[in-house]
Amino acid sequence: MPAHALPLRPREPPKRPRGIPDGVWYFPRNLADHANARKLSPEQLSEIGGFSKSKITRWMQYNLGPLRDLAFVEVWALEDGMGLERGALTRPPAALIAAKGA
Repeated sequence: MPAHALPLRPREPPKRPRGIPDGVWYFPRNLADHANARKLSPEQLSEIGGFSKSKITRWMQYNLGPLRDLAFVEVWALEDGMGLERGALTRPPAALIAAKGA
């Protein structure tokens, strides 16, 4: 394992399909941003959340199956484990808010 966690890099999201709520769509980007700020690896995130590393990877790839099945308890487990307030992983990212305000 490297001396520090390699940054998570979510895949560039495809066009959002119908039926995926905003918060779910923002989740992979926010998860990567918060994990990278804390230098957390996918392995560490999976331990924090209590689920497999492959689930983290599928979220980062915007795989629609796991995103459609995303449960609040999974989001809350990650938010609580990283010391974030509830809702931090499902809000619009700061860059999106800044772009809309410009």
